[in-house]
Amino acid sequence: MVRLARTITATASLMSVQIQNLFSGDYHNLENESGNSILLRSAIPFQTGSLKHIARVTIPYVTDSPSGDSGLGDMVLFDLIKFDKSWGRWGIGPVMLLPTATDDEVGAEKWAIGPALGFVARNEKLMWGFFNQNLFSFAGDSDREDVNVSIVQPIVNYSLPDKWSI
Repeated sequence: MVRLARTITATASLMSVQIQNLFSGDYHNLENESGNSILLRSAIPFQTGSLKHIARVTIPYVTDSPSGDSGLGDMVLFDLIKFDKSWGRWGIGPVMLLPTATDDEVGAEKWAIGPALGFVARNEKLMWGFFNQNLFSFAGDSDREDVNVSIVQPIVNYSLPDKWSI
């Protein structure tokens, strides 16, 4: 995805709210099936003592799925403790999946937790890095498949004139 946006700062120094549409044109092992979700995501910076945090809540709403079901999906919450460095910023903390889905087919029916880690490095024009979340089931419906997932998100941002970026 290429996004044209005004540059604020890296890794959510300011509170933000995003609405994002995710379309999946094809699913592995399912012919002619697509899906669509709308994500509501909020990043909230806060401080406890000398530690600076970034909390992020992501709530998906499935509008189309291969099963034909739709509804509120499972909430993902993380809290990164961030460390500013001369080259950029890095953070580490827990991530958790909460079974908040309104329909069995759009949620995991499992509680999951794991570590999250990320960093961004920057110079005058380029910011790059990655963010990694790892979730592993620890409770929930025993008849449902366990959640064991690692998600890596690359980060690349190039600054343009007048505080715009790609």
